Amino acid sequence: MNLQNQLDFLPTLLDGVIVPAPLDPDLVRSQIMLDCGLLTPLYSEPDTMKTAIQYWFASRQWTFEHLVKIILAEYNPIENYDRNEKYKRTNKQNRDISETNSGTDTTERSVTGDVTSVGEVSAYNSGSWENSSRSVTTDGQTITTDLEHGKKVKTDDDLDASEEYDGRTHGNIGVTTTQQMLEQEIALLSEFNIYGWISKEFQSDLILSVY
Repeated sequence: MNLQNQLDFLPTLLDGVIVPAPLDPDLVRSQIMLDCGLLTPLYSEPDTMKTAIQYWFASRQWTFEHLVKIILAEYNPIENYDRNEKYKRTNKQNRDISETNSGTDTTERSVTGDVTSVGEVSAYNSGSWENSSRSVTTDGQTITTDLEHGKKVKTDDDLDASEEYDGRTHGNIGVTTTQQMLEQEIALLSEFNIYGWISKEFQSDLILSVY
């Protein structure tokens, strides 16, 4: 009984074919039947073969996922050098300066001496002036002026400096010519088909190599 006979007997034989997006499981099934439909399965019982197929695809999910990432990776086929650099330097400085100047300027003024006040009158029968009263005031005072001054200076010296650099260098460094790289890319595209690769791996593990 070949694989096609098993599928005819058990239509759910290939339900275990599960592949990561964006691969199409129907295309995988079709490719397997195209390559292996007339070949002899490793297990002759359809139910056993179905279980084996389910396990085979489940155990290879990690491989399929990473293979898809490689295929979908963005790159320039005519460049063989691609370097990315990122640089960041931060300088942060916090400094507080507090300065206080204080003092007192004193001005003292002293005034001393006697101030005499005399009152005079003239008698009605006299042509001269006579003292009628006399008062003496001793005036002595000291005036002190205190000028207090204070100066306070506070400086906040905060410095935040950040420097960033992003750079990318890419191109062809001359190890391989652009023409050679294009030829290799074309050869890769023509020789590799992920659906065919999965089918060949399936055949290697689950199909007998006898006809």
